[in-house]
Amino acid sequence: MKHKITILIFLLLGSLILFACTTNAPNEPMAEDSSEMLETPESGDNTFPVSDIDVPQSYDSELMQDEIGTFRELFHPDGLSSRDEHNDHIAQTFLQVLLSNNYRAIAYIANATSVDAYKFMENIKFSSGKIVNSRILYYDEEYEAGKTYEIELLIEKSDSILFPVGKSVWELDVTATHDFYGAVPRFECITMPQANGISIPLPSFDIEEAPIINFCYRFTTNTGYYGDTDDMNSIVPKWEDDETHYADFYHGILDLGLTESVDAEEFKRAVKYYLGITNLNLSNFGYFNKNDNTVACPGHGGSWTIANLKEMGFDEDIGQYSVIIDYYMDSCRLVIAKTIQYTLNRNNDGTFTMQAVKGLYDSGFAVRSGAV
Repeated sequence: MKHKITILIFLLLGSLILFACTTNAPNEPMAEDSSEMLETPESGDNTFPVSDIDVPQSYDSELMQDEIGTFRELFHPDGLSSRDEHNDHIAQTFLQVLLSNNYRAIAYIANATSVDAYKFMENIKFSSGKIVNSRILYYDEEYEAGKTYEIELLIEKSDSILFPVGKSVWELDVTATHDFYGAVPRFECITMPQANGISIPLPSFDIEEAPIINFCYRFTTNTGYYGDTDDMNSIVPKWEDDETHYADFYHGILDLGLTESVDAEEFKRAVKYYLGITNLNLSNFGYFNKNDNTVACPGHGGSWTIANLKEMGFDEDIGQYSVIIDYYMDSCRLVIAKTIQYTLNRNNDGTFTMQAVKGLYDSGFAVRSGAV
């Protein structure tokens, strides 16, 4: 249920999540195969016409930060009578835009934080693309319906490992909601899965090390820290230096849910235990009550980023975990914005304490993120 809630958050934000080539399964459990053929347009090379797609000619990344759902109209035509019909329309529209080779349009529906990162698409020439079959992925009568489409792409020219020259077969997951929002949570190459190596979308709840991996993901997602440090105290902002940063950081730490207690001292002990941070100063934190020395935990939405697990390891000799996560600048997961490595010590009781954070790669592009 947690994984469906996570994707639901992305859907409500109008995100378009496109997975790069990978061998791993999606977060959602697959329903039993109920394959059905989807009729594709008849044309000489099996390509979809793109002239009638109303794609915005301008792109404002700052606007997109605030209005993520503005691409909805591409997937929301008049006359749709069912979510199944809507799924088919989303799949066909997605393929149309991909084959159009308009990198600005692709960046737009990919929810990218920068158009320039998608210029590599100019060097890809698609000869044709077609949907060859489909099957039901899942169905939630109250809210959403999902469908998986098998797509064949024929690429004539490419210098991108993500889009190999020749024929390739892809799986496209599409989700339509009751209010006709739509998203593409997975676009995966199944004929060249080695292109991107390990690629598990986060947060994940289906792997043994999920608590550690998700903890690292949520730490960065909640605090916005993508830097380098082996002294966790150094990342704690001071209120007098930047009130906004101070408030955001402390909110992020609180949202990690390290303890259910509202006692301020217990909260500090938990932060020390899990994050190795000993210099918290709650005196200016809005949810700190000085009179009874408690920290309020109001219910509200959380933050999210588009990220994949890249690598996970454990050194038995020193009892230390290493987690490497790729953070993307687009919901399609085509362009990595930053790669972060986390080092955590395993405690005697089976828990863990973060020791260091290290930036392994920085593209210069902002990470695709948001909050609800």
